[in-house]
Amino acid sequence: AALGFDVREPIPAEHLACLARSNYSFLVARSHRSIGDVDPNAAATLKAAHAAGLKTHAYHFPCIKSWDLGYAAAQVAADVKNLVSNGAPFDYLFFDVEPFRGSCGWPESDKPAGCRFLGAMIKAGQQLGLDGRLGVYASKNGWAETVGANCTVGADNGLVNWYAEWPRPEHAPNFDGWEAFGGWVTPFMHQFNDSTPLCGMGDSADNNWTPYW
Repeated sequence: AALGFDVREPIPAEHLACLARSNYSFLVARSHRSIGDVDPNAAATLKAAHAAGLKTHAYHFPCIKSWDLGYAAAQVAADVKNLVSNGAPFDYLFFDVEPFRGSCGWPESDKPAGCRFLGAMIKAGQQLGLDGRLGVYASKNGWAETVGANCTVGADNGLVNWYAEWPRPEHAPNFDGWEAFGGWVTPFMHQFNDSTPLCGMGDSADNNWTPYW
């Protein structure tokens, strides 16, 4: 089992080194922003985390300003190109599927279209050589609100489920309380706390646990 954290802001190298010494073994950095472009800090964060001895992964926060499936594929291609061209090491790429009320958020009016949009992003990732290294960040309620409770496109394509459940009094790093959804019969990773109370991180990093790394 392993503890890790996810971030959306640049993290100083000394904080990363401190976390690597404090029983944390992986980082998931945001690589695409909800405003519709790649995260300019992602590559540097991933390289610094790797240099600190952490396993590195990325998450893609999509922009759904259009239901055009070509746009879905293009943003994934831009994300992966940015990471690869800048030499950023990453293993898994997770697609963030959660309610977001903005110009690029998941519209609630057409959940089947949302499911198809996610499917197009998944297909793009597979075509870019990431098959077997893709996942979805989603929880049961958020999944139903965005792509619909009947959508199984993630599980059908072999993507793993990273879910959030917090706050809980014990902030427990386990899968207790997880409920099946989206075709998944077991989760892969649990975001169990919305802060990392070590190494000066505070609210800039969420805590995660998985038994698989």
